[in-house]
Amino acid sequence: MEWDVLQDTRSMQTSPKIAACELWLRMPDRQDRVILTACRVSKVRERKIDWLHSSEEAYYRRLRASKRQDSYLSGRFAAKHAVSEWIGGMSFNDIAIQQGIFGQPIVIANGYSNIQVSITHCDDGAAALAFDESLLLGIDMEQIRPDRLAVLLSQLTDREHETVKRLPYAKEASLTMIWSVKEALSKALKTGLTVSAHFYETSQLQVHSHLVYGCFTHFPQYRFCAFAAGSYTYAIAYPRQAALIAPFRRSPILFSALAHQLRFDDDLYSKARRRT
Repeated sequence: MEWDVLQDTRSMQTSPKIAACELWLRMPDRQDRVILTACRVSKVRERKIDWLHSSEEAYYRRLRASKRQDSYLSGRFAAKHAVSEWIGGMSFNDIAIQQGIFGQPIVIANGYSNIQVSITHCDDGAAALAFDESLLLGIDMEQIRPDRLAVLLSQLTDREHETVKRLPYAKEASLTMIWSVKEALSKALKTGLTVSAHFYETSQLQVHSHLVYGCFTHFPQYRFCAFAAGSYTYAIAYPRQAALIAPFRRSPILFSALAHQLRFDDDLYSKARRRT
């Protein structure tokens, strides 16, 4: 199988508030722009919540748990930034991210009806993808935690137990990455993990530089790209017929920017890899 050609698009932007970059999905007859963003809760807290749409603020006020409030703010901030960048600039107040019947995010933006967004939160971090509604993508981020090994192992199929051994990471990083891949697919399908994780079995895993690519046994119309940044793993599920063009170099600036934005030492990335 021929995998994507990853190139530097010179589109990485960083600020004290958020890290954002431009991706492209290239297909035989078209090319679509995708915006990826990441932020931290503490960064979001520095701002007033007047950037929330009135419907979002009403929902936020009903939340009681501080962790839930934090994840909501960080997720909405990342999503609104991605949508605004994808449109070409729009006030956050004019963008509402509401919930569908399965909890999937629904974008309502003045004058636009063709925008989709995928959101993920983990601890004090959040990330989002904004893209055209004709596409189906999903993103997930997970923290690499050794105390979750037993749970993550139970979510692997027999075939995955063998293929995951070939990944060039420590065991906890490899297992977290596979889980993140399955979560990303469930978000692309807009159903969440409503069935056994075994149903989202991964296959044909290959490692190219700092990236892991693969497909899905039961969903052949999708493929994925996954990577580690700091002590997190990220995964993006996207249409199999597309090539993902992203701002990676031999020294991956996206990984470093995301790790820096989430205040993780870039050296953690090398620590997550197996020593050779």
